[in-house]
Amino acid sequence: MATKKAIINNVTERKAKVKDNVKKIHDRLIKTSEDVFTGKITAGEKWQGFVAKTIKKSESIA
Repeated sequence: MATKKAIINNVTERKAKVKDNVKKIHDRLIKTSEDVFTGKITAGEKWQGFVAKTIKKSESIA
């Protein structure tokens, strides 16, 4: 049977590993959200330019 000290060390090591994994996941989520946000802004700017050109070249309805 494991001693109390061995159990505490095991729990401490697992806690450290969990903290490290949570930090890595957090960093990846931040990076992914930044990439998505940047991509949406870029796409929005392209569409805005396209719509502006379309409106300039369009004929009035009235």
